Amino acid sequence: MHRDIKPSNVLRHSSPDGRVRLLLADLGLAKSLAQASGLTMAAGSEGYRPPEQAVPGAGIDARADVYGLGALGHHLVTGTVPGPPGEVLRPDRLRPGLDPAVSRALLRALAPDREDRWPTALAFARELERLTDGTEATGGTGTAEATGRTSTADAAAPAHDSAPTAAPVPASASASASASASTVAAPLAARRPRRLVLPAVLAALAVVLGGTAAAVLLHRSPPAKDEGLRVTDSSGRVRVEVPADWGGQVRASGWDPAALGLRAGKEPGLAVADDLSRWQDLDTPVNGVFLGLSGHGDVAARVGALGHAGCHYEGGHAWAGGDWHGRVRTWSGCPGEEGSLTEAALTPADGTAHPQLYVQIRESDGGDEADRVLDSVRVAS
Repeated sequence: MHRDIKPSNVLRHSSPDGRVRLLLADLGLAKSLAQASGLTMAAGSEGYRPPEQAVPGAGIDARADVYGLGALGHHLVTGTVPGPPGEVLRPDRLRPGLDPAVSRALLRALAPDREDRWPTALAFARELERLTDGTEATGGTGTAEATGRTSTADAAAPAHDSAPTAAPVPASASASASASASTVAAPLAARRPRRLVLPAVLAALAVVLGGTAAAVLLHRSPPAKDEGLRVTDSSGRVRVEVPADWGGQVRASGWDPAALGLRAGKEPGLAVADDLSRWQDLDTPVNGVFLGLSGHGDVAARVGALGHAGCHYEGGHAWAGGDWHGRVRTWSGCPGEEGSLTEAALTPADGTAHPQLYVQIRESDGGDEADRVLDSVRVAS
C-alpha cells in the first residue's frame, strides 16, 4: 500500500521515445498488507486519506489506497481538494456537464465506509476505462466487469480477424463491425451518447493505478540494445522474454478461452507490447506477444482454423522446444509490407493432452524475433 496518494506524489515522466508515463513517488509511507494491521500512527494527507487511516492503530487494507485514488480523481476532475470523508461534494456539482456516472465512480471510491468502496484498485481502474470509452456495462454489477474497450479488457486477449463460426472473438479490423464479435471479458457493450467524461483525465487516473490496473506502463531505464525483458502473468505460471523495446505495456491478469470458442473461464495468460491499445487491430503496427494457457478443450484445433483477412498466409511448420511442441503458422503483410503475425498452438511434449498454450506474436518492422520469443516461453505446473 502507498498510503499517501495525492497530486504532489504523481510525477510526469517523458521518456526518450516521446512517451509520457505517470509514476507514483514518495514511498516513505508505503507498507505491505502484512504489516498494515500493526500500524500505530496516523498517516496520509488531509483530503486524500480515508477515515480509517487518520486513526492511530486502526487496521487498514488496500481500500485505503482506493480512497486516495478517488480523491486524486476528484481533484483532477474538479480542480479542488475533496472535503472531509462523508462531506465530499459531488464532482458534477463542481464541474457542470460532467457525466453523472463519473461522479458515481469517484464517490464510490470516496465512501467513508470502506465496505462501500471499490473492492480493489483494479475494479476502480476498469470502471474508469469503461467510462473513458463511453460504453454501457452489461453485467449489471456496477464494477465494470463488462467493458466494450477491447484494448483494456478484463484480461489479455489475442488479435483476430476471422475465426471458426462457433468461436466468439475479440473485436479487430474486420470483426469489430460484426454483431457476433465480443470482447474477451464480456459481450459487446452498447454505445451510448457521449457526455463530458474527460477521457484524458480518466485515462491518466487509470494509469496512476500502476501495477493493479489492467494495463501497466513499464517504467525502466533505457535498455541495452540486445537486452530482453522477462514478463510473468499474475498467476506465476506463464512466462516469456521479449525484446526490451516491446515492453511498453503489459496485461498479465489472465485470459478467457471463450475467445477461441472454448469453455469460458479465467485462465493464466498475458499480453505485452509496445502499445496494447493497438493489439487487436491487425491494421495497425505493433510489436508484442500474447500467451494464453488453457486446461480444457482443443486449443490446437481452434487456432488451426483461424484466418486473418488482409494478411498473406506464408505457411506453417512443426516446432519443438523444451517441454512443448506444436505447429507454428505465419502471415505477412499485416499491416503493410513489414508487418507479420505468428501464431502457435503448443501441447506438452510428454504426450499429455493438457494444458495447451496459444501463442500470438506480432512484429511491425520486418523483425525476426518469433523463434527467440517461442524458445523463451515457460509454463509452471
